[in-house]
Amino acid sequence: MKFLFFTAALLSLFSSVITAQENGITVRTVDKPLPRPLGSFIIYYTSRALEINAWEVYEVWDSKIIPQSQLVENLRDKINHSIVARYEWRPGYRWEDAARIARANSSKLAFRNSYTKVDGAGNKITGSSDGSSGYGDARRKQEDGEVIDFSKEDYVAQLPPDIINKLKDQFVKEQTRLIKNGWVRFSSNYEYTPTKYLYFNKQLDWEYTYSIIAVALDTGAVVKINNSTAGIANFVSDLPVGYYACYYDMQSPAEGISYELKITSPQNNKVPVGLIVFRRKTNLAKEVEEILAHAKNGFADLKGDILSNKPGEEVFDSKLKLGMTRFKIYYNSKDSNWICQLSGSAATPDVNKQYGKMKELVAEKVKSGVYIVETSTKDGQDFMDVYNKDKIKLFTLMSGNSTTDQGIRFYEAVVKN
Repeated sequence: MKFLFFTAALLSLFSSVITAQENGITVRTVDKPLPRPLGSFIIYYTSRALEINAWEVYEVWDSKIIPQSQLVENLRDKINHSIVARYEWRPGYRWEDAARIARANSSKLAFRNSYTKVDGAGNKITGSSDGSSGYGDARRKQEDGEVIDFSKEDYVAQLPPDIINKLKDQFVKEQTRLIKNGWVRFSSNYEYTPTKYLYFNKQLDWEYTYSIIAVALDTGAVVKINNSTAGIANFVSDLPVGYYACYYDMQSPAEGISYELKITSPQNNKVPVGLIVFRRKTNLAKEVEEILAHAKNGFADLKGDILSNKPGEEVFDSKLKLGMTRFKIYYNSKDSNWICQLSGSAATPDVNKQYGKMKELVAEKVKSGVYIVETSTKDGQDFMDVYNKDKIKLFTLMSGNSTTDQGIRFYEAVVKN
């Protein structure tokens, strides 16, 4: 690949900056603002399949830039399984305009970056160099009435507004529930099938967990999810008419498993579809409290797709998984209560990590007098029953061996008379 070098003409602009080190990265705080950015620098990344599956745009606030080949090395994001495919300098372009170009030149579902302001050498700039909020006019109202902040969310709309509104009507209730529980919209895509793969979490930053809503307006649409670990089965599910599917709480704190998702039509029909990605920072203590808060109504709001509808033995998927690999909410006819069980093989790094964090959390709560525990052993498996101060059983930690799962079993809250 032949790289071009660019030397920007010196402009009669003057600014004063303070340079500091922040986590090993040079950060410049602007003192006297420049009247406008010099331009924007775009970097395209390719996947192993040679598809442009990620891009970055940096808005440059300076009087000149260093040679482009050096700038790309200073700016490039070190991500797994991707290389720099190409880059380009757009003099005078604001971030939003350069981002539109990057989206147009990449896969429709390519991962994007958020607004980033740098100087001519690639050092990140903090402070308001133009006296604005730093996002220019990135927050824009769409034809269908929704306001999208392009500095925070990648938004692809290949469908007319009336069709998009019909898609939104299908999942608006679930979206409201997710947002109420701290989930933030991260990227959206509305188009006809077949879509290309939607890549997300290219940074493999498992400080976040992800949920994805998929919706279609016609039968025949099929959702396929792949992941980067062969040990966990990939899966395919159908989307019936007027129905959405949501894939909840996809996190991998130990292994860093990445996911890719797409919607297709076996008959190659142009079916209107939408893919909406949400994410939120993981916090095990808060997530446990969220599950416990739903225990009083039998985990009704945490029930996902029904897995078995046998009378008296109903089994549902769980909308919170805590990094476990097996999950179900089921009715325990013996004790006449609902149970939310999150578990997995003890040999699985993610399960092991989350189970260890749960034990640490319980120990802290016991020390502060919030929890009371009782331990037991059965068939070589250790159990830790956890109660609140009123001796109401909240959950059980189950250790694993070669033949049993390891994880947590939450119980429907039963108020004692």
